[in-house]
Amino acid sequence: MTMQIDQFPAKRKAAIHELPGTWAEIARRPESWPSTRDKPLEHAFFLNTCMNADCKTSWLRLWRWRHVPRFEGQWACSPECMRALVERAVERELGDGTSLEPIKHNHRIPLGLLMLSLGWITQEQLRRALDAQRATGGKARIGAWLMQQSNLSEEQVTRALSMQWGCPVLSLTSHQPETVSALVPRILLDTYGMVPLRTGSARLAYLAFEDRMDSTVALAVERMSGIRIEAGVVTASQFLRVHERMMGATFPKAQLLEVKTSGMVAKEMAAVIERVRPHQAKLVRMRRYFWLRLWHTPEFARSASGPQVTSSSLLPRIHQVEDVLISLRPEHAS
Repeated sequence: MTMQIDQFPAKRKAAIHELPGTWAEIARRPESWPSTRDKPLEHAFFLNTCMNADCKTSWLRLWRWRHVPRFEGQWACSPECMRALVERAVERELGDGTSLEPIKHNHRIPLGLLMLSLGWITQEQLRRALDAQRATGGKARIGAWLMQQSNLSEEQVTRALSMQWGCPVLSLTSHQPETVSALVPRILLDTYGMVPLRTGSARLAYLAFEDRMDSTVALAVERMSGIRIEAGVVTASQFLRVHERMMGATFPKAQLLEVKTSGMVAKEMAAVIERVRPHQAKLVRMRRYFWLRLWHTPEFARSASGPQVTSSSLLPRIHQVEDVLISLRPEHAS
């Protein structure tokens, strides 16, 4: 039996009259009706619409109690439809043209030549450092040899690195690992040689790299967190100290999986989403890692889904999120 709109309670009738003009508009703005700031969370899902374009059942489901999980602001009516949403997201991440592994930037001026052009070293000093580096099989970086042989300071090498990569030299002032440990999973920090330093005003966080600023990695952190990332370098000795301190902090729960195909990436992630049933989930790729973050609490899930929500803390607490990292072997990427 079809229920007429007149049979709805008066308050719900009033809310429905405030809806956007078309059902398609509702589907495109799943978080926009009604205001979730004033009403319990369950009211926000009264008109859930399955965002799987290939869904075989009725796409308007007023009476489904499957309010979660949600993936990238989208709701799916079944595990099958959720997997379809995740598959499209995996295809999107693979199709962005980013290499699975860091590539050598041959277009950047070599560090030794940069310091030579600045007048910090002579041609003879550069030649001796290059010879020493080749003799040891390239085990030490050219900056380390110049510091050892030519009395170059660590600060000079770091300044040259910042010019080489076009990024600032960051300060370690006010670094407190426990305040930023929810920004990036521990394994990604260790793999890509970076450390989150602190958050600032106006939705900003600082991310330090040891010797080369990887803009692809920094962009992945920015996309996941929803806040602007200022990436830069610090001196090698400072990085070692702060990295060790950071690795000793408590991080959100995380699990690591390794698969052979992109189809298995989507399958594993969809299974995790169905098991955890998060209020929000987001996927980004950081080189060979697919990083899925799941929000357990609706309040921070809403703030993570868009820039309109502000908070005194830009990052969630470690118990509010968990991470799943899936490594795709480069030789099997397809």
